[in-house]
Amino acid sequence: MIRERLRVTLQTDLEKMRGEFKMEEKYVDYSIQQMDTIKEAFKEQAQTAKEAGWLASFITAITRPGLTWIAFGVYVAVKAAGLTIAFQTNANWAEVLTKSYDEDDFAMLNMMLTFWFVGRSIEKYNKS
Repeated sequence: MIRERLRVTLQTDLEKMRGEFKMEEKYVDYSIQQMDTIKEAFKEQAQTAKEAGWLASFITAITRPGLTWIAFGVYVAVKAAGLTIAFQTNANWAEVLTKSYDEDDFAMLNMMLTFWFVGRSIEKYNKS
């Protein structure tokens, strides 16, 4: 009786592991397909830019970094304005500084850093 229960338990555990492994395989396949799609999109974008001429290539190349710098500049200007107002109204600037950096700020900074450092590394890896 105990042997039968142990055998059933082991078989159940084995089937669970097989199911988890198949799910992981599907996730890996999906990730590979996603990376291949991104790679093809970049190839098409590069080909289109070459065919469009130097001006279109320049505009395409400067758009993402330009928008990133604009967004970062606006972000810094808003934070600097908040600190300036805190100084002018004799508010506790340390409290203003600590309360002005919240989860949304962290998310935006994380998004930019991930795009420029992690995403670009993946692109370079896929090109090779």
